[in-house]
Formats: sequence, structure tokens, C-alpha cells
Amino acid sequence: MKKPFVISISGISGSGKTTIFNVMKERLTNTEVVFFDDIPGDLLGRDYCEWSDSGADYNEWDISQLTEKIKSLLHKSLDYIILDYPFGKAHREIGAYVDWSVWLDIPMDISLARRILCDFTRRSEKRRPLKGNTAEEVSSYLDFYLARHRGTYLRHIETIKPFVDIIFDGAKSTEEVADEIINALSVRKHYDALIDENNDPVHDPEPLRTYMDKWDGKAFVDAMQLTPDKSVLEIGVGTGRLAMRVCEKCKSLIGIDISPKTVERAKENLRAFPNIRLICGEFITHEFTESFDVIYSSLTFLHVKDKKSAIQKIANILTCGGRFILSINKEQQTLLDFGNRQIEVYPDMPPKIVLLLTGAGLKIEKQFETEFAVIFTTLKE
Repeated sequence: MKKPFVISISGISGSGKTTIFNVMKERLTNTEVVFFDDIPGDLLGRDYCEWSDSGADYNEWDISQLTEKIKSLLHKSLDYIILDYPFGKAHREIGAYVDWSVWLDIPMDISLARRILCDFTRRSEKRRPLKGNTAEEVSSYLDFYLARHRGTYLRHIETIKPFVDIIFDGAKSTEEVADEIINALSVRKHYDALIDENNDPVHDPEPLRTYMDKWDGKAFVDAMQLTPDKSVLEIGVGTGRLAMRVCEKCKSLIGIDISPKTVERAKENLRAFPNIRLICGEFITHEFTESFDVIYSSLTFLHVKDKKSAIQKIANILTCGGRFILSINKEQQTLLDFGNRQIEVYPDMPPKIVLLLTGAGLKIEKQFETEFAVIFTTLKE
């Protein structure tokens, strides 16, 4: 029996977890949802805010009942187990079972507004009837929020968000967030499955390598103008097919990819290069602490829905004079069919890409075509 895929969705209070869970349960078949709040008993044994102030050691929580619940579900014939669980992989006991940890990111003001709407308006009448003077209750709540809860929420963000697998904008509508989560899940599982099927372009025979070069061959790599002092980022590093050619020509290379199994295979393929670092994550939401002289991407933008944000982020993390080289597929299909699975994609239209590149402040030095791709060479002035 195939093991269910375990997803943990976290976020501060008001991030929309419960609403998202209900939508996802409807849209993902054969799924069981587990709510952290449904576990009975005192899980911490001390004041939550005081625990947070003293270091927020998540392993202090007694979540043995949640662990037993997960264990029991793992023996069922399920496709997914979704955990409404605040700690991602931070608690060792639960983290061992989580395949994919998600964070719903929202500004603190939206969190607070949602809590007030939930607890102090007619929306809350069935769950929490108001006891008396609403203004006084709200005032008391805000006093406590400013004195205690706000700092606790900030610490939660600081200690959980950097270590999740992927981040989504919880300020968007429920349907938008659910769409993005489900699409990212299908992409991740697709590329994980390719590794399970031993589909690794790094080890392709020569005819297949020549075929792949029709998207990003020698002209693509030459457009990067690599030198031994350049720092480089590859968006969608895959198993390292292009990185193999780039590492030996630059000072350092960071590769990011959404699939853990793909990243692990890339580590094996690129182990001879000491100047590479690989990240398992989603480019748009990953927080880079450095800038790059060269950024490149091939056959990855078809998975990016918000292309404007992606290109703007690229421009933001390029050094002055830095280069961005992009290869996009000429085909315009919106669904990739692999027989046993289908992947929704977002085709790249060259005129729109031109507008997004120039709108982000990138100068297009050259646009040329290969048999299967359109390639853009751009410069940040």
C-alpha cells in the first residue's frame, strides 16, 4: 500500500488555515484532515506567551496524541493527510512524518483584523457569543494583543517561516491560495516522480542531450558571459543539467528547485563542484540574502503563474550590470500530459515577457530563437 502524502499547513492566527483546509479537502480526493485544535488536553503545561518569551522550544509540547493519530492514518488507504498544525517540521516528533510543510503568510494587520471579525462580530455568534459591551471586549483584547500576543506571533513567524518548504500569500482569496497550493503540490510530486522513474537528464545519452540543447544549448550558456569572479543563480536547477556546464565557469552558483528528490539527485550529480549550493524551495517566496551577477532559467517559467512578480524579484536581486538569461518554450499548451499524471502550466508569450522584462528595469540586449525556444538576454543597468 502506498504511503499517504503528509502536508502540514501553518501560519499565525488569522492566516486562513481552517478555511483553506476545508477547500482543499473538497478538491483533493481521498484526503483526511487533522486539526491541531481538536486534540484534547493541555499540550504545553504552561503559559503560551511565557513559553514563547523564554525561547519557544517546540519540542516541549506534548503532541503524542497527534503523533498517534498520524500513525493510525498512515495505515489507511489515503492519498493525502493534511495537518492544521502550527509548527511545520519544528517539532521533531511530527516533523519526521511531514512530507511538505506550507506557510500561509499574512501581514500582522490582516491577522488582527481577521481575529476581530471572527471573535467580535456577528460572524462569531455561534462560536463565541458576545458577553456584554462589545467595545469594552475589543478594547481588552487589543490591550492583551499589544502586550503579549503580538510578540508571540512575531516569534512564531521568525522561528517557523524560514524552515518550511514553501510559502503562500495568505492575504489572497481562499480559492486563489488553494489553487496555488494544489498546483505547486502537483508540480512537486511530478518532479519527484521523475526521479522515482530514474528520469535524470544529466545522464541522458548523447541524442537526448542534443535534443535538450534545442532549448538552451551553447548559445544560452555563452549569453551569460561567465567569468571566474561571477556569482550565479539558477531558477529551476533540476538535476543539474545546465549547472554542470556553469559551475566550472563561475565563482559560485546557487540552484533552487521545488522538488526535494530532484535537489537530492542534483547534489549527487554536482558533488564534484565545491562552489555550488542547492536550495529546496520556491523562488518567488524564498528570501535570498545575497545578490547575483548572473541569473538564468530554462523551461521553468511555464510553472510560474505570477510572472510579473518573478521577473521583478529577479531584477531586485541582480547586481548593477548583472545579466538575466531566460529560455521560454514556444509551445502554448496549458496542460502537460504525462499519461499517468497531468500538470497545469502557464505558457510564456514573448510579447508579454518583453513588457515584463522592460517594466522591471531590465534592458533586452538580444532576443533570439532556437528550434523549440525563445531566449532573452537582458542586462540590469
